[in-house]
Amino acid sequence: MAEQMLFNFSENILLKLGSYAIQQIGLALGVTKESTKLEKKISTVRNVLLDAQEKQVSNPAVRAWLERLKDIVYDTDDLVDEFATEALRRQVEIHGSILREFNQALDDCETVGVS
Repeated sequence: MAEQMLFNFSENILLKLGSYAIQQIGLALGVTKESTKLEKKISTVRNVLLDAQEKQVSNPAVRAWLERLKDIVYDTDDLVDEFATEALRRQVEIHGSILREFNQALDDCETVGVS
C-alpha cells in the first residue's frame, strides 16, 4: 500500500513540475536544469516502485527501503509545493504591477481631461 501512495505522490510531483508557471519561474531562477533532472529521477523512481511493489512481500530490505523512500518523496513534494507557491506569488506580483500601471494611466488620462 505504501508503494501505491509513493507512486501517486511521484505522479503529483511530476504534474507540478510540468506546469507552465513552474517552468517559467525555473527559467527566471536559473534552476531549469535541476528541475529537469528531478523530473527524470522521479520517473525512474516510479518504475522502481512498480518493481518494489512485487518484491516487498518477500524481502524485508525492500520494505525498509520503501519506508525511507517515503520520507524522501514527502520532502520532495513539500519542496515542489514551495516552488509552486513562489511561482504563483510572482505571477500575482507581475499582474498586480500591470494593473497598477494601467490604473495609473487611467488616472493620468482623467487628470489631463481625456476620458
